This record gives sequence, C-alpha cells and structure tokens, in this order.
Amino acid sequence: VQSMPELFFLIDENQNFVRWNNIDRELGYSDEEISEMHPLEFFHEKEQSFIISKIYQAFNEGSAEAEVEMQHKDGHLIPYFIRAKRFVRGDEQYIVGSCVNLSDIKEAQFELQQNRQLLDAIINQTEAIIYVKDSEGRNRLVNDSYCKLFNLEREDIVGKSDREVHDEVIADNVEEIDRRVLET
Repeated sequence: VQSMPELFFLIDENQNFVRWNNIDRELGYSDEEISEMHPLEFFHEKEQSFIISKIYQAFNEGSAEAEVEMQHKDGHLIPYFIRAKRFVRGDEQYIVGSCVNLSDIKEAQFELQQNRQLLDAIINQTEAIIYVKDSEGRNRLVNDSYCKLFNLEREDIVGKSDREVHDEVIADNVEEIDRRVLET
C-alpha cells in the first residue's frame, strides 16, 4: 500500500479512516492526525457538501468519482481525481479509494492553453494565409486572413474539407497548392 503512487484510503461506515498511505507525504498531516480526522477535513468548506454526496453515493450505489481540490495542512489546494468503491467484509461496509494528484496535468493544460493563445495571436497578426490540415485533408486551423479572404467564419471551415467549404474551382486550386507543398 505504501508503494502505490497515488493516495489510498479505506474508511468505514462511520467515515473513520481505517487505512491510508502517503497522505502524510502529500498533504502534510501526520499519521496520528489522520487517525483522528474526518475525511471532510481534507477539503475546503466549498467542497464539503459535494464530498458528502460522493461518500453517500459510494456507500449507496457502489462507486463514486470526482475531480476536487484537497487542502494541504498549510492551506493550499491541490487538484485530485478521486475514485471510490464500496467494499463489504462480513456485515461491515467500507469505502476503498484512490486519489491521483492532477497538479502536473493541470500545469501542462495551462501551458498548452498559453501556447495555443500565443500561436493564435501570432498567426492572426499576419496578413499571410495560414491553415493546417489533418492527414485526411480536413482543416484543423485557419487564421483570420484565411477567413477574411473567403468571407467565412472559422467555425464554418474548421473540421471540414475544402470540398465541403468551397466551390469546386476554389477547392481544386487549394488542393493543388496542398499537393505542391506536400511534394516539397
């Protein structure tokens, strides 16, 4: 259990922790503190009613999952994906679950969004016609100059082939230009 990369927990029907791993390392609480804590104490007040509903869902329906922010002992919030399942042993019910830290994924998503905004700003500042197609010839990206040239909205172009967007003459010309580019 201690070697699992994600957080692991087992709580009983009274919502007491029975077993856990790495919570001390990830969230800053000692094992002694965790043994006396209620699961809600790991969440900001704004998340607690949602967490209660997920605990009841896991006990009543057999499973629950959620993307939430858990609160480190020092107060900062950390994004996690939590998956929980009901576990029955004899007459007793438990919830066994895991929590995957999403910090790296969230940071990568933010960087991707920033890079996309930068790319959009760069390609839309030029008067050159810029477009990107996938391997099946569907437009994946077009700049403002492309839209202006053909008097079309971006959403009418992206995801479609030239033949779906333009008349036959224009589609033939664009496809010829694409063919020449791919040959070089």
